[in-house]
Amino acid sequence: MFTDRRHADAVRADGAEFRDLFESGLLEEIEDDSYPPPSNYVTWTARHADAVIDAVRRVGADVVIADSFAVIARVVAEALGLPYVSVRAGHNVLPETMLSELEDNPRVRISDQCRLAARRLRDEYGLSDASPFAFLSPPSRDLNIYCEPRQFLTEAERAAFEPVAFFGCLSPPAAQVPSFESPFPETARLRVYLSFGSYHGRFFPEVVASAMRSVAGAIAVSPGSAGLFSFGGITPDPSLIADLSRQGVQLARTVNQWQVLTTADAFVTHHGMNSTHEAVFREVPMLSYPLLWDQPGLARRCQELDLAIGLVDEPQGSLDVESVRTGLERVRSERERLAAGLAAAHGWEEEVIAGRAGVIDRVAELARA
Repeated sequence: MFTDRRHADAVRADGAEFRDLFESGLLEEIEDDSYPPPSNYVTWTARHADAVIDAVRRVGADVVIADSFAVIARVVAEALGLPYVSVRAGHNVLPETMLSELEDNPRVRISDQCRLAARRLRDEYGLSDASPFAFLSPPSRDLNIYCEPRQFLTEAERAAFEPVAFFGCLSPPAAQVPSFESPFPETARLRVYLSFGSYHGRFFPEVVASAMRSVAGAIAVSPGSAGLFSFGGITPDPSLIADLSRQGVQLARTVNQWQVLTTADAFVTHHGMNSTHEAVFREVPMLSYPLLWDQPGLARRCQELDLAIGLVDEPQGSLDVESVRTGLERVRSERERLAAGLAAAHGWEEEVIAGRAGVIDRVAELARA
């Protein structure tokens, strides 16, 4: 496995042989202020492709398996004529849909060196579609491993990823959580857990803070409700801590989300893929507050499947106390509908986990071809 040296112990623990992907140069050494940050992968790849291609050639690989954001993986597969298995990052992420979102994003900026790097990947390495957004890779012609159960894509959406195998994103051992003391008061009739991850608190602190204040305010005026908010490992502004604490909400810098979801009645989430499917596995109704990228699409799909209730009509939409209070009341009043949807979706998660051996067999067939 070629990856960052920080993951060396985990790679070896899983029985693989570790190789330092960044031996020829660290990603952090690329002085490129392009946005979004994954555009730096394009610049890095153009600079270090030859070294990585030579390293993989020496290993004698038969197939390349990589996250769809890994620009270097496509270059290596092309250069060595190897089958390429793309592990699709995110919900229904295809270049044609996401590029339009980037074109309308005022924060996007692309450096000259990133544009030159994209040109080099096209001209010298045969990556015909290379651009500063090459981290948005098209589906592989060989095999695409999709990290959700098949039911989270419509039939037309699934067709766009063919040939495709469904693997899910949950780790079965993590699903087995020992008993623990619930962080919610015993008297609470509606236990509300909130987390927007760590990325969004760093890059959209005002949006996240405003949403948190509204959720806390709604919990305060909803009799019998109690809240637990996780900051995803970041240290929030002291004024935000003070505002939320006055609403009677418990605050935590980080939590064991698998554990918390065993006792939560509702989960206010941005719909990151892992968080969403952890909630599905635990059969916890979600209140959707998507922020960017694939999250709006996943939020909509969860609402269509009776797994979630929407709080806003657009990503990072304005959220007030009354909207959240209405959402919490719907969790109570529509409990049976949501429970039925979540029970069905839990079965899909179990099914996709049980089918992983067949997916691995498909990869092995490519390696033997």
